[in-house]
Amino acid sequence: METLLLDLHSDRFFGDVGVLFIDLVGLLLRMLAITALWAWVNQQRSELAERPYLKPSAVRTTDEL
Repeated sequence: METLLLDLHSDRFFGDVGVLFIDLVGLLLRMLAITALWAWVNQQRSELAERPYLKPSAVRTTDEL
């Protein structure tokens, strides 16, 4: 098992093409994580904007009571 893992990580199976493939997969995973975080932040911002009870105009003062 150890030799299999070492061979996979030292490009003995697929050569330079395997190294390039693994590099591309790593870049794609990073981009996926970044875009997922970006989408989540945008969703949280839009949900916050839709909540009228969190806006300052929704807070009543004692003068209005």
